[in-house]
Amino acid sequence: NGTPVRVAVVTTSNASSVKVQIGSQSISLGQTGPGKWFVTLPFPAGALSSGQSSVTAAIVASRSDGTSATIPVTISSTASGSP
Repeated sequence: NGTPVRVAVVTTSNASSVKVQIGSQSISLGQTGPGKWFVTLPFPAGALSSGQSSVTAAIVASRSDGTSATIPVTISSTASGSP
């Protein structure tokens, strides 16, 4: 629905790129320091089906030699209401 989502990832210093995959979208994170990566992205509206409250995203860290590691991350949506 476009809600901003912040993604911060810490890797070994030999990672050359990091991406987050949500649904069919793949978004690259920017490197903020050795082994530190960050992005703020709008949550893709189509990632959650009607009635679904969570989705599994994938964090993919890659090295320059082509090897990569993938970690699944569950993202939960909560309805906001009056306090």
